[in-house]
Amino acid sequence: MVRVPRLLCPIEYPLRSARGGRDGEADVLALDSSQNLTHLECSTDADSWAQRRIRFRAKFEGAAPHYGELLGFEPRSVTQIAVVGFSRTVVELAEGIVHKPVPVLVEDIQRVLRTKDPMQAAVPESMPLLRAMQYAAWYGGDATDRLPCECGCGGTPRGRASRFLPGHDARVERPSNGATSVAALGEDR
Repeated sequence: MVRVPRLLCPIEYPLRSARGGRDGEADVLALDSSQNLTHLECSTDADSWAQRRIRFRAKFEGAAPHYGELLGFEPRSVTQIAVVGFSRTVVELAEGIVHKPVPVLVEDIQRVLRTKDPMQAAVPESMPLLRAMQYAAWYGGDATDRLPCECGCGGTPRGRASRFLPGHDARVERPSNGATSVAALGEDR
């Protein structure tokens, strides 16, 4: 038996299977605050879709019995996602398995990270790839990604969550009809 480090995974896997990899292993497990589990299996193979269906079904079925052991409790729900393929075409893999092509997964991640200011909601250092993606999403975009400052100065807020440039002394009033008006209070421009 090979003991996987406790911080990463407290499951003891048997030595390599004849097919390679380890029986029951999972590529990515993500748990949200409501105890819903997302299990991703990733591949960059060039196999046929028929072969992929068989392989992904086996991967998810092999890992499923270990979810409770790994987490210390049974998750409320499990979403199984197969990340494979570089076109944007979504294919039906098997019942209960969601197919997500690589470009779609990257777009989904970027869409979320684009809204997370690294100075206020940084991805932990223990996830270096996601952290690098966060920096690229936040700092790599141009100013056209951001809405203009609501004070009317024509500038762009310093961050996507910010509605004002630093130093501006203005507030946005939102009337009950949903329109936006700016009330400037002693602007220092």
